[in-house]
Amino acid sequence: MDFNFISENDYNVLNIGDIGWETESLEYLIEVNDAVSFSLLVDAERKNDECCSFTNINSTEIRGAEFERDENSGLFRILVELPNEEL
Repeated sequence: MDFNFISENDYNVLNIGDIGWETESLEYLIEVNDAVSFSLLVDAERKNDECCSFTNINSTEIRGAEFERDENSGLFRILVELPNEEL
């Protein structure tokens, strides 16, 4: 998986670069401190138009964590709870 993890201004951002380059259904298991925190399922469809190629994200599903999606940016905010000994 090609990803970047950025931690700044009290936010942790996970940017997954592999999604959308092909027509495919993907499932990622996201681990924090060696434990599965949530799974991310994406159904992506690569399309070609007269002038360019683009990707339609047909569906995105997050299992095992609370989340909300910002409709303006398309970004997901996912709550990841760490075990008590990590706090």
